[in-house]
Amino acid sequence: MRLLIQLTVLALAISPALAGKSKIAKDLEKADKNETVKVVVRLNPDLDKKSLQKVRAKLLNKIKKDGAEKKRDLDLVNGLLITIKAKHLAKLADDFTVEYITPNRMLLPTLEKAVPTTGAAIAHDYGWDGDGIGVVGGDVVETVGDDDGDHAALVRMLDELPEIIAEGRLAHVAADHP
Repeated sequence: MRLLIQLTVLALAISPALAGKSKIAKDLEKADKNETVKVVVRLNPDLDKKSLQKVRAKLLNKIKKDGAEKKRDLDLVNGLLITIKAKHLAKLADDFTVEYITPNRMLLPTLEKAVPTTGAAIAHDYGWDGDGIGVVGGDVVETVGDDDGDHAALVRMLDELPEIIAEGRLAHVAADHP
């Protein structure tokens, strides 16, 4: 009896280690199995460029019969972007070259570093509010902003800016404190 208890305790202690961690993001595990999902498949990070190309090709051939479609290579993360039915994700995760599968999430820029980096808060505290910015581009001269806080001139100038830059007419941008 004592041996049985010891074996049970041992099995309970090592079972989480043997189970390993899932290669599929939790939100994908909850997806409808018949839904086609766009996922980022991150492959083994130790692969060199040549090996990575071979692994991608083999993996794609393996999953194409399941209806998977490659959207693009993602060299930065040693991976690829694919669409695949959610029911085939477990099979994809079983491949030893796959490190992790995650949804293709929309990433948005954040501004937590922009204000301190640019000093915008300090400039605003000293009365710099965008009024009086002059933009000169070839035959276009605009003084942006007025006492009403209307920045329509800047908007007009920005609409024309790509054309002005392409034509090489951008000469000067200046600001003046009101």
